[in-house]
Amino acid sequence: MGCTIDHLSVHRRVNVLRDFTDAVGSTHHAGETAVISRIELDWPNRQIHLEWEREGTRESLVFDLMATSGPGNGRMRDYFEAGDLAIPNEPQKRFVPGIGVVSTLAPELPPLSVALIVDLARWEEGLERVHALAGRKRFDEAEEQLRALSELPPDLIATTLGGAAERHAFDPETGIYEWLRERAINHWYSWGARATGGGDGTARLLDIYPAMERFKQLDRARQGLGLADPEL
Repeated sequence: MGCTIDHLSVHRRVNVLRDFTDAVGSTHHAGETAVISRIELDWPNRQIHLEWEREGTRESLVFDLMATSGPGNGRMRDYFEAGDLAIPNEPQKRFVPGIGVVSTLAPELPPLSVALIVDLARWEEGLERVHALAGRKRFDEAEEQLRALSELPPDLIATTLGGAAERHAFDPETGIYEWLRERAINHWYSWGARATGGGDGTARLLDIYPAMERFKQLDRARQGLGLADPEL
């Protein structure tokens, strides 16, 4: 499931307003039209990954979050005009405002490794193991694995577990979404509490508030399907 960057979201038709070259050298020109099929924030590499379908071809774009020019967070409106939604008419899918089209089926779970992962250099495997355990409702073991990775940056944990929670938003198995969601929210606020000053705290809220809004949108959609809707 993708995120929202400025006014861009999944299944949104966009028109390119200005020529640009992305972080991997792909050049596009004013006047091009495409439909976005994926937007993901690659936090460890400080990149935005975007896929769109243009003239029947799927293309991948990469934008550097640290760049000060060209398309990026806060500058997308300078390069893209957002048009109408092009929502595919597919069974077992639901449109969630602010997020896009999501599956109402249970997601495929990551493979489960047996051994506890304590090496922080293997953080991706470790957080994948948290998801694998929680997705099998082995919550005590998932908590143990999460504690073993407690020295990781809280925002990294929050982003990863939040993404996993979104994939379980309409999972018919109860409890999985709630468990992942709660841990993601706790880590977002833990990260916010570590701000070094007022300016830093305000900057962190620019990441925390959108994450909370995504959960609110998912909770509203879940309530519409008769699923539990815990309070934020």
